[in-house]
Amino acid sequence: MAFLLRALDSSGGDQAPASLCVEPQAAFTIKSKLVSCSGGHYSLGAKIFINVCHDDQIPMPEVPFSPSVVYPLIMSNQWEIPIVTSAARVDQDKKGEQCYVCDCCVNTTCMQWVRKDLQLREILVEWCVESCELRLRAEISREHLAFPKLRLKGDRIPPLEVLTEDLAADFRKEAQELAEVRDPATLLELRRGLADEDEDSGPLNVLNGTDESSSTPPLPPLFPAPAVRPLIEEVGDCGAAHATAASASTSHPVRIPAPGPRRSLSFDVHMGRPVDRPQARLKVQVQSELASLDDYFVAYRSRDNSLIISHNDTQHYFPKEIAIALPHALASQELELSTSFDSGSRTMAIYL
Repeated sequence: MAFLLRALDSSGGDQAPASLCVEPQAAFTIKSKLVSCSGGHYSLGAKIFINVCHDDQIPMPEVPFSPSVVYPLIMSNQWEIPIVTSAARVDQDKKGEQCYVCDCCVNTTCMQWVRKDLQLREILVEWCVESCELRLRAEISREHLAFPKLRLKGDRIPPLEVLTEDLAADFRKEAQELAEVRDPATLLELRRGLADEDEDSGPLNVLNGTDESSSTPPLPPLFPAPAVRPLIEEVGDCGAAHATAASASTSHPVRIPAPGPRRSLSFDVHMGRPVDRPQARLKVQVQSELASLDDYFVAYRSRDNSLIISHNDTQHYFPKEIAIALPHALASQELELSTSFDSGSRTMAIYL
């Protein structure tokens, strides 16, 4: 859902429609290049900066964010973060060359969700790029996507206003007319290149409160660069013998299935920065009905850089195995991992 913003006009008017004044707060900046334009109003190849910002007056999704609920809805195009998008304004990059700047504003609570969830922030980046493409009637390069080490391009984000009637408008149909319909699963793939020729570009670490002077290691890209498969893929009955790393426990009790009804088991997966273990690069949390770390099997599969998670409690649950695509920066023949288990919340933590 994208709403179109315009710069606030102080001159006013007697018959001005009802509008909502928005004064966005900067969060982080996306940088890329224009590769095509249907309107012919922009210079092809010019850089474009997208200031991702927030304000508590922007509408929120009807369904609050919960990964286990929301990600299936995203995959079926039934959930998205409303984005208010400004018109492009002309600026200059650090080399003095002409560039364009757009602002994408979301609700402040949505920005808090994005700061805590790596997958959601990757999806928001794609949505912001698509929203700007709709606003500019242009195509923005995914190969040149980068994240400058600044919260906004320019001295400030101008006050903007959005027509209240636009808050109920549906721009999805127009967006589909501008470009080919994309598979929603691609929102969970890496469609950005972090490499850029400018010195001020870096990984998307602004959301984590880091800057150029921070000693915190940069967060690796969330998804493998060539990935064309879902972030979390259910494997089925594939055995753990296909994995090539140590399991979560060195020994596993052999369970013999007993007669009686068995239940389906679901894994609720969260990925984020391992703030409790700075030496690790990524933390994966898995919550389920399993009551012990010994009930899990965890291994790294080097051939496709995946984290394999299955369980041993086939007495009470049907077999289940999932493969989680890991950041390409973690790819290794022998990736080290460690695990812990919180019995209170029945959550296993995997540190990579």
